[in-house]
Amino acid sequence: MAERVDVSNPEGWEVARNYVGLLGPIPSSFSSTIRTLVSDGEKLNESYSPKSKSLALRLARSPSLIGSLERVAREFRPSETPSDFTVQALPAIFKPSELAMLIAFIYLYRKAKKISDQDEWQYINAPLVRRAELALAVGVAIPSVGISPSLMVAGAELIGMATIHAHDKPGFKDYRRFLKSKGEVTDGAYELGRWGCTSSQIGGIVFQTAGFGIATAEAFVHSMHEADITARDEATHKARQRFLVAKDWIQSLDQSGKVPDRVHDARYYPLKDAQEQLLRQAAKVQKSGEICGWLSLAKDEAVAALEQEEGGEAGGK
Repeated sequence: MAERVDVSNPEGWEVARNYVGLLGPIPSSFSSTIRTLVSDGEKLNESYSPKSKSLALRLARSPSLIGSLERVAREFRPSETPSDFTVQALPAIFKPSELAMLIAFIYLYRKAKKISDQDEWQYINAPLVRRAELALAVGVAIPSVGISPSLMVAGAELIGMATIHAHDKPGFKDYRRFLKSKGEVTDGAYELGRWGCTSSQIGGIVFQTAGFGIATAEAFVHSMHEADITARDEATHKARQRFLVAKDWIQSLDQSGKVPDRVHDARYYPLKDAQEQLLRQAAKVQKSGEICGWLSLAKDEAVAALEQEEGGEAGGK
């Protein structure tokens, strides 16, 4: 994940957009809800507008989604989660940007599974689930990083990898063997040389299309490959920094269960108690592969429920 790869070539981004199409269309009700939540996070200082709250609760009411969201809430926000949990409690537990990412992540995770062969999906699923659990722990322990950037770091590349698998199954088998020999989860240089783009570019565009915007996608991709980027504004610069910190923590905790070696700004470190909790959670992931199993609750019906919001427009597959 830490290799420098040139992702500035427009042709690579165009190739990545073609791969994104393999996931199928995203319902407009889904993407508009995500965009509204993200906008409230940015413009309303993480407060909900009546519109974003209504849209979010409409999507989250699916039994398959709400079960996953409740499990995240009880594990990572226990003091904010009432014993008689209902969908109406979500806005008091999660910020708009957090709920946007959680809903998007569950939906895109199931879409990625749907286009993958079951025998090969395990090679994507295991690291994706493991890192998604760590991402939640990191995002809660380091509020200046947050859940949303951490989850995107944990999953966007691997969701992108699912589209590569769907396009080139023999090539994917070669790739996963190569990754196993190196002890890596992804390798951007290999991907660029073989398929003309990186899984991070595909994943970045997937989340951009889902409603997180082009600036977020670009900051994410450049961060994943340690590439330089000219920040459009201070917000883009901060986004890139959060992605970099999240990447270092997730990678280090996943590989060794320890604090990362690279030194970042003091604002991007957990407090003592939070770090101890984070390390305990990382140890649990290393032992069992997960902390609370929130993604395992997200059944295929989660995809169908969201697509049915369009009355079948998205294909209802």
